[in-house]
Amino acid sequence: ENVMLAQYLHSLTDEGQAGPTPIVTATPKPAPIQGPATGVEKITRDNDGVTLSLTMAGPIFANSPVRMALSQEAAEATGVLAIAITPAQDAPAIALAVRRHNQRPAIVPPAPGREVAYFDISTDKPPAFITSALVAFAVPKEVSAPTDLAVAHYADGAWSELPVKSAGEDENNYFIAATTTGLS
Repeated sequence: ENVMLAQYLHSLTDEGQAGPTPIVTATPKPAPIQGPATGVEKITRDNDGVTLSLTMAGPIFANSPVRMALSQEAAEATGVLAIAITPAQDAPAIALAVRRHNQRPAIVPPAPGREVAYFDISTDKPPAFITSALVAFAVPKEVSAPTDLAVAHYADGAWSELPVKSAGEDENNYFIAATTTGLS
């Protein structure tokens, strides 16, 4: 599954689009897929959910997507399979935190539609560092029909639906990829 999603994520970023929103504006040379072998993953669990901390060694180049395929353990724990971030500037490294909540955080109003999961995805960089991010998810088939899947981003007190593309399925899950211009 992770190999399929990593390849799909790679093809989306190399084609320069994911749904109607371009995520790569100028990539002189595609960046290699970077995964757990070039980064450090740490999974922690508490009463509210599970957090994946991921540090990717650089160099990270502006306008070149950094593709991170998560380990099977991390993907199973969070439901996030891969992330591709397009940075606005160069950096020596990037650290991400992916938090899957067991329930909706009290400070966040309910999302539109039927709620399946709540995530916080953040980085150690300022908001302007991220030009866009493509996040690939696994959604259990018993949760929803593929035509009913949507991803929304909560920012500045409001929910915004994100462009979503289907990335296939296996016997247990639907795979989707959503594009956002900001992280939590």
